[in-house]
Amino acid sequence: MSNHRQTFARHAVRVFAMVVVGTLVLAASPALADVPSGWPEPEPVPLLRALLVYLVAPLGLLLLIALLTVTPSLVRGERPGVGTPDDQWFGGPRSGTRELGPGTESGTESGTESGTESGTTKTGGASGGW
Repeated sequence: MSNHRQTFARHAVRVFAMVVVGTLVLAASPALADVPSGWPEPEPVPLLRALLVYLVAPLGLLLLIALLTVTPSLVRGERPGVGTPDDQWFGGPRSGTRELGPGTESGTESGTESGTESGTTKTGGASGGW
């Protein structure tokens, strides 16, 4: 019985999708209409102007945006290109905890951290206790 319901549901979704697509196609049909008889006939667009509007202008805008994006890096003297993970910093110390300097005693009021033998000096990290 469950298999019959799934088959019916799939069929219903397909029919619904076909109805929606058909409605959209029929709703878009006025876009294919001719110029009304009272309006003057539009002049054909020259090929050079069409290329300028549809090809050169978008590419020029794309190049302008790219240039405005890269210019600050070029002014700082950086090389344009993709950086490697070695020259990127994603947070945290670069060479372990040595860069952080001396830490404080962590742990409970007595100076001992739960799970350790004695109070130690730690630098960084999330040391929580229950």
